[in-house]
Amino acid sequence: MTIVGNLTQNIIDKCTTEFHKNEGKIKQKIIEPFVSLILSYVHQQLCPFLYILCTIFVLTFIMTVIILVVILNKKLNIFG
Repeated sequence: MTIVGNLTQNIIDKCTTEFHKNEGKIKQKIIEPFVSLILSYVHQQLCPFLYILCTIFVLTFIMTVIILVVILNKKLNIFG
């Protein structure tokens, strides 16, 4: 190998050993806050969308039930 290859391999080996030694600290101080930040952002952005989607679904279901009742009422004369 060349000098640059050996140097690069040495740096990579040292970095991986340091990462493995401090895996718990890295997870606690970097990954967990980052993931919680992403999840809170997604929650803030998706909540209004989900509320609107659920409202549209419920209203569509109610409208479907009302139409079904009206059609059955005309065909079978149940309520009148």
